[in-house]
Amino acid sequence: MTLVLLPHQTVHSSGSGPAVPLPPVIGPVLQIKLGITHVVEQESLDVSVWGSADGNTWGQQPLAHFPLKFYRGLSVVLIDLRRHPQVSYLQVRWTPTRWGRGSLTPEFTFGVLAEELQPVYQTGNVSGAEAVVDIDHGDIAGAAVEHPKQSR
Repeated sequence: MTLVLLPHQTVHSSGSGPAVPLPPVIGPVLQIKLGITHVVEQESLDVSVWGSADGNTWGQQPLAHFPLKFYRGLSVVLIDLRRHPQVSYLQVRWTPTRWGRGSLTPEFTFGVLAEELQPVYQTGNVSGAEAVVDIDHGDIAGAAVEHPKQSR
């Protein structure tokens, strides 16, 4: 099942998407896909996904946060809903920033989808870490797994 959390659109300022209700029957782990198709030079995009029980109160911290984006490409983060059983709604929030010469108005075209993650093997609970697969410029060979918090 695929949910459109944020339809593909061009943004020039910070904002938030609609409160998207989760279907009653959805897998416990969601794969959140951020697809950026247009950027201009010298800008960044900060995107996070928030959860709510009622669609109005969103808490103090996002459920997932993408690493700061500077280029076109596809990025994926995972959300384990078993760690957030109260969540019934998801919302995308973003903040673009631009610096340098010329116009300081940022311009990003992007969209965000949520898909149920289908396990290949059921081996137990998903760990607390949320892996990020980062594919910039559509170059699959340059893909890397980023770990926002690494343990020592």
